Amino acid sequence: MNIVFLHRMKKYCPEYLFTDTGCIVSGKTVAVGSNGTIASVYNSISNEENVIALKGLLLPGFVNSHCHLELSWSKGLFPEAFGIEQFYGAMRGVHAQRPASTSEIIAVAIDEQYSNGVNVIADISNTAESCDAKKSSRIRFHTFVETFGLNRLHTNEKLDEAISLLPKFTANSNNSASLSAHTLHTLSNELMQSLMRKISDNNMLHSIHFLESKEEIAFFKHSKPIQNIHEEPYFEKSPFKTATLAAINLLPQKTSVLFVHNTFAGATDIDQLIANFSEPWFCFCPASNLYITGELPNVPMFISKTQNMVIGTDSLASNHELNLLKEIDILLKAFPKMEPEILLQAITINGARMLNVDHIFGSISPNKKPGLVLLDNYQSGLRTFGSLNLRRIE
Repeated sequence: MNIVFLHRMKKYCPEYLFTDTGCIVSGKTVAVGSNGTIASVYNSISNEENVIALKGLLLPGFVNSHCHLELSWSKGLFPEAFGIEQFYGAMRGVHAQRPASTSEIIAVAIDEQYSNGVNVIADISNTAESCDAKKSSRIRFHTFVETFGLNRLHTNEKLDEAISLLPKFTANSNNSASLSAHTLHTLSNELMQSLMRKISDNNMLHSIHFLESKEEIAFFKHSKPIQNIHEEPYFEKSPFKTATLAAINLLPQKTSVLFVHNTFAGATDIDQLIANFSEPWFCFCPASNLYITGELPNVPMFISKTQNMVIGTDSLASNHELNLLKEIDILLKAFPKMEPEILLQAITINGARMLNVDHIFGSISPNKKPGLVLLDNYQSGLRTFGSLNLRRIE
């Protein structure tokens, strides 16, 4: 790079840098243009002038790969550690209960995430409630417009309603949106088929809550209805004996799909999904899993099989805060042999790849504008991140 040009830029020399290969290294300087675009990452030069020294770990802005911002108003209202059936019962009719101040509460939740280092969010929406807050936010959004319904007579109505929401979430040209199903067991056969045909025809990235509970396993294996979901006259037995077989047979295999939670997924489930889908992604929301079922997915097992792992916070209906570093802390405590770098990659590089925004976000690389986040006083080998002071540098 031209030395004169480099001299005019802001130059940061952190103690530690999280690289675009998912490693933590020292001895690097990051040159940043006036608009926040990374110009260069180079070996630090002794006695270089006009360099800003930073104590701690410098990372790109984070990617929250699963959230429900429109539920932000419901923090603390629903039972904790009572299981999925009780949680479904508490959530029944939730969108009709939202207060008049919901939009303002959503805006506060978005600001909280920005303060916690997030630059990109994959958000689930069933309504247009979060549209305005997303338009004016500094965060980039991909909205999964989610639908569900077991009454086959409402198939066209449900699908049309979801499709009508898509342009509302893309009014800001920086944002994107696509259709998604809630789960494999909360849509009628007709609605699932119609929705997946639309997703396949338009090659949409989509998301689905997957194996979040033991009840989901029992639904497929034993045709056991899930309380507060499967009620007569709309209960339909699945022709598939596992959730994984249902996913393989019902979801388009050539489009990217994000499997969210995976709390009770086993090695066979993951092997089959990887073998049958061209680009499967796996999202973990550990704080929400503990909130609802008290159990965690076997993340080390996933690590042994795939690199396509991301992390989300889920919603404030099933979490105490929206903080990706606290999610990482939960997993590092539960799995002492897990390398922190793998999880840091999940909230940066991988999240950006999953959302197809890695040309801008996810890593501190030339020509990208990922945002820069500093974790003050980070030291090599540290396994607790959520308690560190976080500062935005760019």
